[in-house]
Amino acid sequence: MAAVIRDVKSGSSEWAHATVGKRSFGWQPGYFGVTVSPSHIERVKRYILNQEEHHRHKSFEDEYIEMLKLARIEYDERYVW
Repeated sequence: MAAVIRDVKSGSSEWAHATVGKRSFGWQPGYFGVTVSPSHIERVKRYILNQEEHHRHKSFEDEYIEMLKLARIEYDERYVW
C-alpha cells in the first residue's frame, strides 16, 4: 500500500503543479488506508457520491475518529490532527 500511496501522491502533485498551476500544493505526511468488503462496495460508492451532503451533518474529523474507534485502532488525539 505504501508504494501505491507514494505513486498517487507523486503523480497528483505533479499534475497539480503542471496543470492547475498550484506550485504550493503538497500532501500531508502519512495516510490512512482501509479495505472494503466486496459486499459493501455499492454502499461505499454511494457514500463517495453523496459525501458533500453527508458532511453537512457529520464532520470529517468526527467521522474519522468514529472509524478509528469502530476498528479498535488505538490513537492519541494529539497526533491525529
